[in-house]
Amino acid sequence: MGVMGTFKNSIEKIGDFLNEHRKIALGIIIGLAVLLLILIIGVAASGKKSSVPETISHNQEDPFMLPQNTTVTEDYYFSRTTGEKWDQEQTDQWFTIPGTATVEELGRDNDTLVQEILGAAP
Repeated sequence: MGVMGTFKNSIEKIGDFLNEHRKIALGIIIGLAVLLLILIIGVAASGKKSSVPETISHNQEDPFMLPQNTTVTEDYYFSRTTGEKWDQEQTDQWFTIPGTATVEELGRDNDTLVQEILGAAP
């Protein structure tokens, strides 16, 4: 008997078992389907990546940490010296004169903060 004969014989035995023991066969098929479903759900759930970035604990004594991008551009400085005052170019680049509405809003926010701090103090 060759491989094909053994294969046909196995198929016939499985068919006979299914015909003789329908309830057991149905239970086995349902059990396998449930296991497959659990496996699919498990793989799908473990495949999700967390949307919260991993926190890295460090302190000021730790060595400098490079950004996680692949290249560091020349605009990225490990340290820089600063002067006592900005020159006109730096002022034009970095300083924006606040408008009246912005100053008034800041004043209202500060008043609210003071009221929250003082509360019902006499």
